[in-house]
Amino acid sequence: MLPENTTILVSYLNTLLRDEYDDPEDLFASLCEDGDEVTEKLAKAGYRYDPENRRYSQT
Repeated sequence: MLPENTTILVSYLNTLLRDEYDDPEDLFASLCEDGDEVTEKLAKAGYRYDPENRRYSQT
């Protein structure tokens, strides 16, 4: 289960992307989470995935 708080969620995902996964697709698949749903939630809060830096950041 992913954290509900957006700030904590972004921190959690970025930590996993930094330490264990090459991209969000692999991450969400391993967590059995709907990546589109999570991405939409983050987009509503102003976050997007930056593939160059392999992290979610505010736009």
